[in-house]
Amino acid sequence: MHKSVAFYAEVLHVSSRTLATIIKSILQKSPSQLISERTVLQAKRLLQFTSLQVVEAAFRLGFDDASYFIKYFKRNVGCSPDHFRNALV
Repeated sequence: MHKSVAFYAEVLHVSSRTLATIIKSILQKSPSQLISERTVLQAKRLLQFTSLQVVEAAFRLGFDDASYFIKYFKRNVGCSPDHFRNALV
Protein backbone atom coordinates (compact mmCIF):
# COMPACT_ATOMS: atom_id res chain seq x y z
CA MET A 1 0.00 0.00 0.00
CA HIS A 2 1.40 3.37 -1.01
CA LYS A 3 1.51 6.09 1.62
CA SER A 4 2.79 9.00 -0.46
CA VAL A 5 0.59 11.85 -1.66
CA ALA A 6 3.03 12.35 -4.53
CA PHE A 7 2.44 8.76 -5.70
CA TYR A 8 -1.34 9.23 -5.94
CA ALA A 9 -0.95 12.65 -7.57
CA GLU A 10 1.32 11.14 -10.22
CA VAL A 11 -1.07 8.25 -10.89
CA LEU A 12 -3.94 10.72 -11.30
CA HIS A 13 -1.79 13.01 -13.48
CA VAL A 14 -2.23 16.06 -11.24
CA SER A 15 0.10 17.97 -8.96
CA SER A 16 0.19 17.24 -5.24
CA ARG A 17 -1.24 20.71 -4.63
CA THR A 18 -4.16 20.11 -7.00
CA LEU A 19 -4.89 16.76 -5.40
CA ALA A 20 -4.82 18.34 -1.95
CA THR A 21 -7.19 21.11 -3.07
CA ILE A 22 -9.68 18.65 -4.56
CA ILE A 23 -9.63 16.31 -1.56
CA LYS A 24 -9.90 19.21 0.88
CA SER A 25 -12.90 20.69 -0.96
CA ILE A 26 -14.77 17.38 -1.08
CA LEU A 27 -13.80 15.64 2.17
CA GLN A 28 -12.53 18.51 4.36
CA LYS A 29 -9.33 16.61 5.10
CA SER A 30 -5.83 16.42 3.73
CA PRO A 31 -4.62 13.68 1.39
CA SER A 32 -2.29 12.48 4.16
CA GLN A 33 -5.25 12.09 6.53
CA LEU A 34 -7.16 10.15 3.89
CA ILE A 35 -4.20 7.83 3.24
CA SER A 36 -3.71 7.32 6.98
CA GLU A 37 -7.40 6.49 7.50
CA ARG A 38 -7.30 4.00 4.67
CA THR A 39 -4.11 2.39 6.00
CA VAL A 40 -5.65 2.00 9.46
CA LEU A 41 -8.85 0.57 7.95
CA GLN A 42 -6.83 -2.00 5.99
CA ALA A 43 -4.80 -2.85 9.11
CA LYS A 44 -7.99 -3.41 11.12
CA ARG A 45 -9.38 -5.65 8.39
CA LEU A 46 -6.20 -7.72 8.25
CA LEU A 47 -6.19 -8.13 12.03
CA GLN A 48 -9.88 -8.95 12.21
CA PHE A 49 -10.37 -11.23 9.24
CA THR A 50 -7.04 -13.03 8.85
CA SER A 51 -4.77 -15.01 11.11
CA LEU A 52 -1.68 -13.09 9.95
CA GLN A 53 0.85 -12.22 12.61
CA VAL A 54 1.15 -8.50 13.31
CA VAL A 55 4.58 -8.51 11.62
CA GLU A 56 3.12 -10.09 8.48
CA ALA A 57 0.25 -7.58 8.41
CA ALA A 58 2.75 -4.73 8.78
CA PHE A 59 4.79 -5.93 5.82
CA ARG A 60 1.68 -6.53 3.72
CA LEU A 61 0.66 -2.90 4.37
CA GLY A 62 4.04 -1.66 3.22
CA PHE A 63 5.71 -1.00 6.57
CA ASP A 64 9.38 -1.97 6.55
CA ASP A 65 9.58 -1.94 10.34
CA ALA A 66 6.98 -3.84 12.38
CA SER A 67 7.70 -1.79 15.50
CA TYR A 68 6.90 1.40 13.57
CA PHE A 69 3.64 -0.18 12.39
CA ILE A 70 2.70 -1.01 16.00
CA LYS A 71 3.39 2.61 17.07
CA TYR A 72 1.49 3.93 14.03
CA PHE A 73 -1.50 1.69 14.77
CA LYS A 74 -1.50 2.58 18.45
CA ARG A 75 -1.31 6.32 17.70
CA ASN A 76 -4.25 6.12 15.28
CA VAL A 77 -6.46 3.54 17.00
CA GLY A 78 -5.60 4.01 20.66
CA CYS A 79 -4.48 0.45 21.35
CA SER A 80 -1.91 -2.02 20.08
CA PRO A 81 -2.72 -4.34 17.15
CA ASP A 82 -2.68 -7.35 19.50
CA HIS A 83 -5.05 -5.65 21.93
CA PHE A 84 -7.34 -4.69 19.03
CA ARG A 85 -7.44 -8.28 17.77
CA ASN A 86 -7.98 -9.75 21.26
CA ALA A 87 -10.81 -7.31 21.98
CA LEU A 88 -12.70 -8.72 18.97
CA VAL A 89 -12.83 -12.22 20.44
